Amino acid sequence: MNITFRPYEPDDKEILVNILLSNCPKYFVQEDKADFVFFLDTYVDKNFVVVERAGTTIGCGGHYTKQERHGVARVMYKSGSLGRMNLLLIADKFYHEIETRILSEGKFFEIQIETTQLMGNF
Repeated sequence: MNITFRPYEPDDKEILVNILLSNCPKYFVQEDKADFVFFLDTYVDKNFVVVERAGTTIGCGGHYTKQERHGVARVMYKSGSLGRMNLLLIADKFYHEIETRILSEGKFFEIQIETTQLMGNF
């Protein structure tokens, strides 16, 4: 499976908002859209990546370093586009990519992942 990661660009915003909305109401609520747009417009930097499969955007996510800890933020994939086995494979590749990026910073802090109740066990 050909998965690539690239830095977020402002032109990605509409498709990423649509990915968020594709996960409503199971993982997000409609009201999360405004918060996500604010996040994209205000906080996104080189550590936020777009996930592509065969040239099609299927997800996004990133990491940050704050107060001597790393965090993983805003990870999502288009609902129904992967299937459970592919989701596990892509999630594994994504977290490997994030871990590689974190290690390259040379700051070895605890990694904290905050998520919804439904994704906690995943």
